[in-house]
Amino acid sequence: DFGYVLIILSIVITTLYVSSIYKSLTNRYVGKYLIMRSIGSSAAVTATLLPTIFVGTIKALLLRRFRYNITPKGSSEKFVKSLSNYEYFYLIYLLIILVFNALLGNLLTMFWCGSIALSIVYTSIRVNKVVNY
Repeated sequence: DFGYVLIILSIVITTLYVSSIYKSLTNRYVGKYLIMRSIGSSAAVTATLLPTIFVGTIKALLLRRFRYNITPKGSSEKFVKSLSNYEYFYLIYLLIILVFNALLGNLLTMFWCGSIALSIVYTSIRVNKVVNY
């Protein structure tokens, strides 16, 4: 079945990605706890940025121009807006899907949606520490 091939392929790619980060940070003499925390923070931010990346990809495929905002400088550079509207809508969507799957008894999908929703909440709370780390 093709679905199993995709699952195995994604597990292999994720394992290679995490092991390369682990090896790279171990070579820089970073502690194991800090490495695991960095990998978790990176995964949370990546999961949070999925809708933004998706919208950007669709706009690029449709040849729509992007408007780039000027990045803040000086003291206002320290503050980063926690989430954009895309992430808020994504979080609400995930929570709705989580509730429906809980009612239907689809535990695997419920936990999957819950883990992504938790990563969005984590990123919204700790984005300034994660980005300025």
